[in-house]
Amino acid sequence: LMSNKRGMLGFGGINPWILEFNLMVLGRISSREVERVVRIVIRKHPALKLHFGEKIHLCDHIYFKTLVAPSDVPYETWKHDQAINLRKEMNVATLPWSVILYEKGDYKEIGVFVNHLLVDDVSLLVITNTINQLLANPKKFDRAIDQQLFIWQQQLFEKTLNKEFEEDLSYWSRATSVKNKKLIEIEDNIGLNQVRYQKLLKFDFFNVEQLRLVKETLSLHGLTIFDFSMTCVAKMVERWLGESEFCLSMDVNGRSPLKGCADVNSAVGWFSTSAPLYLQVPDQVDFIEQIATIKKQYSAMPKGGCSFGWLVNYAMHSFSGRPQRIRFAYENHNIYNGNEVFHIRSNDLTIQEIKAECKFDFDPESLMYYLLDFQFVERSTSGLELRVNYPTKLVDVETINSMITCFHASRDQIMAICDVPAAELAMAD
Repeated sequence: LMSNKRGMLGFGGINPWILEFNLMVLGRISSREVERVVRIVIRKHPALKLHFGEKIHLCDHIYFKTLVAPSDVPYETWKHDQAINLRKEMNVATLPWSVILYEKGDYKEIGVFVNHLLVDDVSLLVITNTINQLLANPKKFDRAIDQQLFIWQQQLFEKTLNKEFEEDLSYWSRATSVKNKKLIEIEDNIGLNQVRYQKLLKFDFFNVEQLRLVKETLSLHGLTIFDFSMTCVAKMVERWLGESEFCLSMDVNGRSPLKGCADVNSAVGWFSTSAPLYLQVPDQVDFIEQIATIKKQYSAMPKGGCSFGWLVNYAMHSFSGRPQRIRFAYENHNIYNGNEVFHIRSNDLTIQEIKAECKFDFDPESLMYYLLDFQFVERSTSGLELRVNYPTKLVDVETINSMITCFHASRDQIMAICDVPAAELAMAD
């Protein structure tokens, strides 16, 4: 776990760190069945017994509870209030997760909550899937303890002892040593205490059809929408800083396979860190070439950035440079769009469908750390959205308008390319 996220525990606006996944039950299920499943989930995923690496005493009434809706209050209003109360309770006690069975007559929902400071968002899906499998086919479910997390951790410790990650030190030293005049001036002369006064700007980049067309066009050149999004941010940051060389902070998925390490895609735990991405914005006139160059620079990040997190947080290596104050993130929320169908066992042993609804809250880390936080969000139902968190006392309206103009220009450039027939693009390649 990143040290700066540990410090977030004392921050009053911590509620957004609680992720929630609701399952609507279209069958019959008892409170006793759900409680039994919760106990099995705790045994199967040992990370749920840990609090920042230390074993905690389990309190069953906190990890699972059944709530019955009153008849004189609208159900959705009541459920919303109950979820808010649980989030506050989890924040105060820094609990890793909780499960609630909502009941109103024969109608029932299962709410799964996880503390994003303690486990990552993929863990939320793993926990939910485990509950689903146990309720659907309890006799066929593998209840063995999931050891992958601990095997993975031990393997990485061995790599650290063997100094395998030290071969990446040259890249990380260069990335952390980049100095930008404007960032230094803000940090030294103005102070970062103004960063906490944030404003969120939402910008609809592409609708669903436009996003599909852009993806198809980029794929002809071996590029992705992720590469395009990163290039848009890089061009904007270059314009804002007045320098072509800089670093962006990027969230890194530690579940990405490292050579010789266990597969932890189905494990519960925290597998995220952040790493500095060194960028030098190319001066090519051709926009596609610019995207390709940025992609190449991203690909040069050692081990997808995982080695930086391991060197800093476990090998205790320190880098002398300043922390990165600009963040880039790309979130594919198609797995959270509520279209997944799970199954649950009813009393007559027939399989009933339940639909999942996810309420995903964005990281409030920028409130404490970043000067500019760019988050691209892709959803199959709405297309591509850009969210920019910025401190109102450090970034004025003129600067934001200039940023929007820059993003508009990048969008217009790629859409102009998309207007060319796909056959001609293929021939040009």
